[in-house]
Amino acid sequence: MRWVLLPPPPCFSGAVSFGLPTELLPLVRAAFAAATLRSLESKWRTWLAFCSEAKIKALKPTPTQICQFINFLMHHRLSRQSNLQAYISSIATLLRLSDSPVTIDSGLVRLALRGAKRLLAAIPVRRKAALGPSHLLRLRRCLQLQTGLGAALWSLILAGWWAMLRAANLCSLSQANVGTAVLISDLRLGLKEAWISVRLSKTNQFGERRHVVLLPCICKSATAPLCPLCALHHHFSRNSLDIAPPSQPLFSTLQSAGSWMSLTAAHVQRELSQLFHQAGLPRNRFSMHSLRRGGATFARRSGIAIEDIKAIGDWKSDAVHLYAGQQPQVASWAVCRIGAAVQAAF
Repeated sequence: MRWVLLPPPPCFSGAVSFGLPTELLPLVRAAFAAATLRSLESKWRTWLAFCSEAKIKALKPTPTQICQFINFLMHHRLSRQSNLQAYISSIATLLRLSDSPVTIDSGLVRLALRGAKRLLAAIPVRRKAALGPSHLLRLRRCLQLQTGLGAALWSLILAGWWAMLRAANLCSLSQANVGTAVLISDLRLGLKEAWISVRLSKTNQFGERRHVVLLPCICKSATAPLCPLCALHHHFSRNSLDIAPPSQPLFSTLQSAGSWMSLTAAHVQRELSQLFHQAGLPRNRFSMHSLRRGGATFARRSGIAIEDIKAIGDWKSDAVHLYAGQQPQVASWAVCRIGAAVQAAF
């Protein structure tokens, strides 16, 4: 199939669409988080390109045509069932916005998704690897901590690992768009501990609560290089954040007197990729998400309960099990009791 990229659907890029007056577009757009909106528009472009090539009416597809799209995705773009479900859900959103019949709810489409799930289950899923303490030390040796950028990156790395923060809370979307990144005003920095308050996140999109997490001080132990509190104090000193505006993103670098530049997600990803290479870690196996996963994995291996890990990382679903893993000891007590009962019976 010849690939054609199309602009986003007119529901968000045009003046009037699907019968919506212009003044209602910002209201509808605000219903979606920025990252969700970018994901939707990306998937809509894929759907519209497919429909254009296959001569399908994008806003009035039949169940059979939806199944054809599922088959196309399986053979050309996807290897995970969760990603496939996200594409189909995005089409449902597009159809609802246009007041079109939501044909993805048909029995045929559900059967196709079930078949895709079975077929994709045979494909190994390669998730990003977790970063452990030894990995962090290797990264630290490759950083120039005496520079403002090095100090900012190291404090970001340790905050992300210890607090299991999402990438969106560590970095700005751009210099002009802070997004959900933590600000200087969100940090309470003391001599013995630090507290980070997360205002907005994937699980708290409307700011109805504050997720507060502790960063401990371990500077008196043999693991002092991994102390998040020491890293934050060094970051504040090198980048003069004590005189920066409270609304400045926490992980920013001093550019000139009275001027700071926040670390964006794209910038941090580039820097981390280079760090992984210098530290001898395969760049295709690690990313910024490896910090969150690494913190959860190490906590679980250290005996921390899953519920406590979920509280630290602000997980609302059982997705944490994908990162922290299931320990075989979880139900071992029950097996031991069964064994004892069998022995007692004879």
